[in-house]
Amino acid sequence: MLGTLIGMATVATMGKLDPMGMQHGHMYMMGLAPVVGFEKGAEVTYSLSDTKGRMAYEFGGQGYSAGSSRGNAGASFKPLDLNGIKATTGKGVETTLGKIVPTGLGTTAMSAIGPLMSAGFIVQGFKDNGFAGAMDAYFLDIATSRAINAETFEKVINKAKDSVTVRRRVGLIGSLGVGAGAFMGYEIGNQIAGVPGGFVGATMGSKAVMAFGRNPAGMGALILGGLAAKKAGEAVVSRVGHIIKKGHQRGKMRHRIDTAGSTAAFFTQNAITTRGRAFEAMRKSHLNARSALGMEASMTHMNRSYF
Repeated sequence: MLGTLIGMATVATMGKLDPMGMQHGHMYMMGLAPVVGFEKGAEVTYSLSDTKGRMAYEFGGQGYSAGSSRGNAGASFKPLDLNGIKATTGKGVETTLGKIVPTGLGTTAMSAIGPLMSAGFIVQGFKDNGFAGAMDAYFLDIATSRAINAETFEKVINKAKDSVTVRRRVGLIGSLGVGAGAFMGYEIGNQIAGVPGGFVGATMGSKAVMAFGRNPAGMGALILGGLAAKKAGEAVVSRVGHIIKKGHQRGKMRHRIDTAGSTAAFFTQNAITTRGRAFEAMRKSHLNARSALGMEASMTHMNRSYF
């Protein structure tokens, strides 16, 4: 439960430190992507006034104006007619946003894959570990989605010029690699420092893939280094957990009776207690001593099961 509370506090803190990044991350989780195209290097510029002061997103070819200046994840979504919004590509070609984004079942399916996978991870987490498991899946998803979106898309909002420029830094295949780096980074960071470490790790992992992605040797070293770091993190966490557990056990041992693996101490304690009670009964009611001792013997030697 403590880990879940720390994770929730981390998400809230990140919302204050990087509001737009967290907003874009949540939108990416829901399958919404900035309108720019799918090929690497694609670039588009359009007017903020035409998109109601917000960035233009698309889901399955359908346009939406979404987001807010505060970057909160709960910002409203409004349908947007992409065909009526003029845009200029990076090559200087005049067009509309509607011509940049393809439509059809294939586009819808591609947009739906992300949120369906996110929902599946959260449901599986709930099945495995209840509310805490569902939240763990959410923390992983938002951290990696934020990192992927930040490295995949370069977004420049210029309110003075009333314009938004979006450029895709990597294509669809490249974004998968960035996602793998973010996922591995989150796992390593989470092993070392919980959810806060996971957010840092996801950011570093995605940036590392962007830096070394074109160098096979560099990527190989990055993967091996990541695996080694993950193992090292697991070892450190395991060792610290072992020390804490042992310390807790020693604390409990100080307050318990050590029977050295035998039940003799229990029988001895029972015998002493019963003998005291028997002699007290003799003193008070003048019972026959032999009868009292016989009662003591029968009680002491009766069959008891302690396990």
